[in-house]
Amino acid sequence: MEDAKPFHALGCALAHEELLRVSVRGCIHLPVKHKILEKGIEPFTCLPANLIVLGIGGKLDLPVELAQIRVEGDSCNMLLVLFDKKPG
Repeated sequence: MEDAKPFHALGCALAHEELLRVSVRGCIHLPVKHKILEKGIEPFTCLPANLIVLGIGGKLDLPVELAQIRVEGDSCNMLLVLFDKKPG
């Protein structure tokens, strides 16, 4: 029996100092996003992106916001905005 995986591939790249582009291919949630798109609703959340946001916030103590999700074929492409360290 093959191990279940939440997605097949994950890629990340800093677009600028404060912008992180994330691509998730083969996510198990992708069929739901396609159904949402068929109804004319843009996806507004993504479990892998939320986990990345939690990791960055927890390890680097930086506020992060999910700014964009684009579904393209079998991939979700997300844009995360990293803000300066929290004041105080």
